[in-house]
Amino acid sequence: MKKILIAIGALILIGVIGIVVLGKMDFNRMNADNYYVHITEDGLKKEEKQSDGKIFVTYIYNLEGVNAKGEAKTFEFTASKNLRKDAYLMLYVKDKKGVSSYDEVKLSDIPKEAQAKLK
Repeated sequence: MKKILIAIGALILIGVIGIVVLGKMDFNRMNADNYYVHITEDGLKKEEKQSDGKIFVTYIYNLEGVNAKGEAKTFEFTASKNLRKDAYLMLYVKDKKGVSSYDEVKLSDIPKEAQAKLK
């Protein structure tokens, strides 16, 4: 009986740990390629009306990104706010999905090959 209770307790503990880990994982960033972009202008503002009458605003960006090897590609992605001019972003890019997420980074955090092409 004691062994069964220990086994059940262990399974519950493993399940709780698994739920916590999965809750903190960002699947949009897993197995994604990283490209870097420089925000030099405002995004194209797009307003959409929701079914409840509220206006939903997004900003569309179409920018050239550079990976750590210095290879360039053009990406289109959206943001829920107008991004800060002169900011550098690291884009998370997946083959089928395109840009799945982004983070603002410092110029010094960008690999040298990419920095040279962004300036």
